[in-house]
Amino acid sequence: MIVGLAAPALAAPALAAPAVPASLPTAEQLRAALLTAAELPGGLSLKDSDSGRIRDSDFAVGDRCADDWPQQETEVAFAVAGFVGDTRQKDVFVGMFLGATGAANGPTIVSQIAAETDGCPGTEATGRQFVRWPLPALGDASLGVITRDLPSRRLRAAVIAQGDVLGYLVTSGLGEREAIALARTWAAKLALHFT
Repeated sequence: MIVGLAAPALAAPALAAPAVPASLPTAEQLRAALLTAAELPGGLSLKDSDSGRIRDSDFAVGDRCADDWPQQETEVAFAVAGFVGDTRQKDVFVGMFLGATGAANGPTIVSQIAAETDGCPGTEATGRQFVRWPLPALGDASLGVITRDLPSRRLRAAVIAQGDVLGYLVTSGLGEREAIALARTWAAKLALHFT
């Protein structure tokens, strides 16, 4: 799971995962599609990164409102990177989590996250952990979400499906325009690698 962002739970009915093609991107190909320090706002440096294979609910198709949702996982090739630094006396974090889900699964997961963000049955609007963040359409499907991991820290997450991959871009300490610009930059890089 990406640093500081728990996967949202969704209100969509349980679905069987579509077949995933055997020729999905490798962890090495995913790593090459992550943004680098040179592509991020100045003053950020790599804190940690990893890649390989992972079993994670962030890449699973299913009912994110179900009681057993966190245990529903899908194995995928993945790459993750987290960057930290200070810009204009603010602590800034940028994290990317990218998985090879298959072209049919990425947009489905985005729509399921959107449904959960809008409220699982029985969830009051005031009790929601996630709310929508207006984000321009990116990739094959996308969604912006805002949450807090600490009372004083707001996280913006852009969920982007592009070709055979699904990516989560999480930022804190950036203004809205900067976060949107970063999401556009990453979406363009994903399109170059996975269209």
